[in-house]
Amino acid sequence: MRSPALQHIALGHRAESGLQHRLSVIAPRTRLLVEERFAQWHPVADYAGELGYTEKTLARAVMASMGMSAKVFIATRIALEAKRPLVHTDWSVLNIAEQLGFDEPTNFSKFFKREAGCTPMQFRRRQTSF
Repeated sequence: MRSPALQHIALGHRAESGLQHRLSVIAPRTRLLVEERFAQWHPVADYAGELGYTEKTLARAVMASMGMSAKVFIATRIALEAKRPLVHTDWSVLNIAEQLGFDEPTNFSKFFKREAGCTPMQFRRRQTSF
């Protein structure tokens, strides 16, 4: 027979293991959903709502699995997709902004500068000057 203290520790361990399992299931589902919807959805709340979790639970799962916040994960994915047409096409910044779900090209340019450290046009010039 276990002491009450050992029972408490065992229950706590099982609860923690259950949480870890749940978080490990959430992250891959989040990754897939971001791949499907990054051009339409930017806020973490959209993904959390679709998956049926709170923003906090989603954020914990992404942090545990990917080592970054959910917001950073989504922004990184959007920035990566923005860089592709800047390098490989002659699409306008307006067109790229629209393709990625930004209402205004200025919002896209601010976002891109925050993520890449330069404006979209500066990025394009740097990449195509090689």
